[in-house]
Amino acid sequence: MTEVHDDELLREVDDDIVVSRNAPPRLGSGWGKPWIVGAILVGVVFGAWMAARSSSSEPTDLTSTSVETTSSMSEEEMVLRMSELQEYLAENPDDVDALLEMGVLQMRIGNLELARSHWERVTNLDPTNAKAWYNLGFYYIALEPPDYINAERVWNKVIELDPDSELAASVRKHLEQFNQTGSTPTDAETGG
Repeated sequence: MTEVHDDELLREVDDDIVVSRNAPPRLGSGWGKPWIVGAILVGVVFGAWMAARSSSSEPTDLTSTSVETTSSMSEEEMVLRMSELQEYLAENPDDVDALLEMGVLQMRIGNLELARSHWERVTNLDPTNAKAWYNLGFYYIALEPPDYINAERVWNKVIELDPDSELAASVRKHLEQFNQTGSTPTDAETGG
C-alpha cells in the first residue's frame, strides 16, 4: 500500500472539485428547479451591484471608520482605504466625513501631523463639528511630550458644542483622569 500525504490528497480533492464544476449538467440535474434559477439570478444581480458600487469614485460608508474600527484593520487595509480616500478627496476636498476618516487613518499609522491637518481642516469648514475637536484632543495627547493644555482646550470645545453627547461624556472622563493623575498644567505652568 502506498503512502498518501495530506497535500497530495488535497490536490486530488481540488482536482475533483474543478472537474465536477466543469462537467456538463446531467439530465435532470436541477436546472428545472425554479429556486435554483432564482438563486443564480439573485447572485448575478447582487454581484453586478457590488461591482458597480466598488467602482464608483466615492468611498464606501465614510462614517463607519473610527479609531475603534480601524484598530482591527491591517496596515494594508488602512493604506488601501487611504488611497481610496485621497482619490475621493481630490474631487471632494471639503467632504467633512472623508477628512475625519483620513485623519483617523493617518493617526493610526503614526502620521500625527497629517491627522492634525485633516481635523483642523474640518474645524475650519465646520467649527461646530464636535468629532474634529474630539480627535484633535487625541493628537495633542499623542505628542511627545503630551500637550495637555491644548488637549484640554479642544476637548472643552466638544463640551461647549455638544454637552449631552457621548463625545462630551468621554471628554469629561479624560479631563477627570488628567486631574486625578496631575497631568493638567498648574497655574504656575500656564502663567495664571
